[in-house]
Amino acid sequence: MSYGQSWHFRYSPPPVAEISTTSTPKKALLKHSSCSDPSSTAAFMQDRDVSAFGMTKIAQNRLLVTTPWMLCNLNFVENTQQFQLIPLGLSPEDPIDKAFIMAGTPTDATFLFSDILQVAPNKSILVLVYQEAKGSCCLVLQPYGENGGSRERLEQDQVPLKSLPTIAASENGSRFFGVVLFRHDSISAFGFTISEDAELTNLPSAKDLESDEFAAFFPHLVNFKHPITEYYSIAVDDYRVIAIGCNNGIIQFVSGKSLCDGVAPGFTVQQYEIDGPVSMITLFDASIIESRVVCSALVGGSVGYAVVFEDPFNTSCEPKFLPDSDYYDSILCCNVADIDLDGKRELLLGSFSNALVAYKKSAENTWQLESRSKWDFFFFGPIYSIIVQDMNGDGVDEIILASTDGIHVLEPDCDVVLQKLRAVISLLNGPQ
Repeated sequence: MSYGQSWHFRYSPPPVAEISTTSTPKKALLKHSSCSDPSSTAAFMQDRDVSAFGMTKIAQNRLLVTTPWMLCNLNFVENTQQFQLIPLGLSPEDPIDKAFIMAGTPTDATFLFSDILQVAPNKSILVLVYQEAKGSCCLVLQPYGENGGSRERLEQDQVPLKSLPTIAASENGSRFFGVVLFRHDSISAFGFTISEDAELTNLPSAKDLESDEFAAFFPHLVNFKHPITEYYSIAVDDYRVIAIGCNNGIIQFVSGKSLCDGVAPGFTVQQYEIDGPVSMITLFDASIIESRVVCSALVGGSVGYAVVFEDPFNTSCEPKFLPDSDYYDSILCCNVADIDLDGKRELLLGSFSNALVAYKKSAENTWQLESRSKWDFFFFGPIYSIIVQDMNGDGVDEIILASTDGIHVLEPDCDVVLQKLRAVISLLNGPQ
């Protein structure tokens, strides 16, 4: 195989609530509890929503890792040539750690999502979504960098299906820095809005966007009636391509002139439907051909299968089922990577059944499952996130996985890389 498991980092264990050892109070002082077993109180901190395991890129050599009970940094340290997984908040001199400390999340909070929204070269916003132990779901925006900024907190009456940090712009030049919250029955946006000529030195107070403001920044989401579970977008020249997946199997592809992370009015929409909720989407191989967006999309379903859309903006496009993708239970995440170093990217699927599987395009232009003799990765927990990134700067991507049993960093096999390089040099030199 071209990749091998080189690093495995286990998460620090979640804190355990202390059990009171005081004498039993009098009957008149007792209150009914939702749990009669005191051991469950001690285990409360460990009973978390496992769907929160995830990662996001925040620098070339750094990832922000979300677990239900803590946030971590995955770093590649140049001096030691090693990867490190460190809980966030232990280094107050680090801007992101300091922002996390300033955000003031409760110690018993269950983290659902985290990200960094960079609004300027010297200004960023830490985004946190968490569930309080006996309270509401909260969204926190903590600016940091030049002139810092005060914490903005929004309490929600329900946990969002999807949280989308975004930078949007309207046609009149106004800008929005914040988060779009996709719920079962509504879509809203909370964040900072500034005019075209305003400086980012001091951000105004965050707010919920009114309906007319929301329509100006997110025209493609106006009157969207389906519960959104997945959202993926990429820029192609001056166009933006967006893929939206829903809880009822609806998939909508949007393309139009780019306005920051959104699209300008006059965008193109193509809609499809698959069986079951959409659990993941990735867009790849996007280009502009004769003033038209051409791309491919990898889509996975919670009921346990994956399909590929090739040129979804072509009205004759039909989803192509990935063979044997229904063998691996729910598909939780996906990405694309050149796993055999032949210059062509393969498809990667992370499953609830602990498997990382790969598909390669055959000479007949069909996607085929890689055999276990070429690609064989099973772990001790479901795989919730896949990131492909050259973290150590050696010119070849690592494949980083977030699973319930920890973070796995798969590095290329040095012998295979050397063999490929020798083959390329031989071709460049020509016959001797």
